[in-house]
Amino acid sequence: RIGSKLLNGLMEIPGSEWYDYKFTSNKAKDMAPVKLNWIKVPGILKYNISNYKLEIRFLRAETKKEIDIKYGRWLKKNRIKFLPISTLMKKVLDHLSLF
Repeated sequence: RIGSKLLNGLMEIPGSEWYDYKFTSNKAKDMAPVKLNWIKVPGILKYNISNYKLEIRFLRAETKKEIDIKYGRWLKKNRIKFLPISTLMKKVLDHLSLF
């Protein structure tokens, strides 16, 4: 979260902006930073932050090669637990069976 006043210095998984309306998974796939075979992850993560009630749905894709990420880095799954992350990101990673 470089340059952010909210949770500055904490890591997060790649995602979209937060919206106050629902949109289809096809729209989410179109918004993805790379074109891959995105599939829906079962379930919805519900989380409350102050006055916001979040409902988060996930898409997942696999790739055989590393893709250049402008503001990110690739990590081995066993290193994730050592990252400085927010409670919400811990819940996201748990939902995705990565934490």
